[in-house]
Amino acid sequence: METVPKPGSNVPPKKDRLQAKKKKPRRYWEQETTGTAAGASPGPPHKRKRSRELRPQKPKRNDTSKKFRISKKPRELKSPGPQRTFSGAQDPFAGPAPVSVEVVRKYCRIDKSKELPHAKTKTRSRLAVAEAQEEETSVRAARSELLLAEEPG
Repeated sequence: METVPKPGSNVPPKKDRLQAKKKKPRRYWEQETTGTAAGASPGPPHKRKRSRELRPQKPKRNDTSKKFRISKKPRELKSPGPQRTFSGAQDPFAGPAPVSVEVVRKYCRIDKSKELPHAKTKTRSRLAVAEAQEEETSVRAARSELLLAEEPG
């Protein structure tokens, strides 16, 4: 049977290594001491700053960063001119389609809101806007009935 070799049998003695002087690891401050005679400052080396010329500057966003306040009042159109047609022909039925009052009354609400005696201006303005919308929707409904009238049979 073969015997397993002992771990230290083939290894040469370490005395040769111990006799040789170890070099000290170089430190950054030791390098600087040699450089201080040349005029370098003591302490850790400073990182070089990137020159600003190499980096493209980002455009500043002054206008987009501000949030504009949106007014709740509807904006009036600036002098709306007459609508032109491409061919130059005149529209034979200019304006909105005529709707009879009876058909509009069919789609209106029964009781109109009465003015409140001590209502705030905001409440009054909201009521006025709501009434205007209601009138507009009733007229639209009457027009759609004109356009989509079904014939019996």
